Amino acid sequence: WHISLSMWLRDYIYFPLGGSKRGKLRKYINIAVVFLISGLWHGTGLTFLVWGILHGFMRITGEILLPLRKKIASLLKINRDNMSNRFLRVAVTFFMVTFNWIFFRALSLRQALDLIKSSLLIRPWELTDGTLFNYSLDAKDFNVIVVGLIIMGINAFISEKKYNIKQKILEQGIWFKWLLFYAAIIGILIFGIYGPGYNNANFMYFNF
Repeated sequence: WHISLSMWLRDYIYFPLGGSKRGKLRKYINIAVVFLISGLWHGTGLTFLVWGILHGFMRITGEILLPLRKKIASLLKINRDNMSNRFLRVAVTFFMVTFNWIFFRALSLRQALDLIKSSLLIRPWELTDGTLFNYSLDAKDFNVIVVGLIIMGINAFISEKKYNIKQKILEQGIWFKWLLFYAAIIGILIFGIYGPGYNNANFMYFNF
């Protein structure tokens, strides 16, 4: 996401610094500088600075450790390209990026650390006693999330099997095709902009 800022940082910061053409050490320094500036672009507070530094650190260590990860996978005869391993890599990346967003959203470093500390407390009963509904999402919101996850899972399965669902839909009868088209439109209306009190002015990036 944020393609315009990413391309600007690449063209006016990363490339002029030498990009990846001046050795690995210089490349890693350039990556760190880019992410540091990215953090400062969002705000001058320490939280944004930490957010940028953590993303740079993740990007650099990920590249440094890639040969080691490949070697371990080879020794253990692990297929890095199968669905389960790709899913694991996506899940780990999602977790790390989401962790970094704590600093982006928090009002101070103290608040960010408090959020991290509280997230480490295991309270499994909150999954069933209704406590989750007090965290801004009600029961209807959770139902929408479950449906969305199911749709994502089906889409991932179809992509993995290289099944041409578009062609299959076009081969169906006209009534069935239009039924799917209307269902898709309703899905977009529900999942695209959803929830009571939605206001696009509340979008996070309107602050920058």
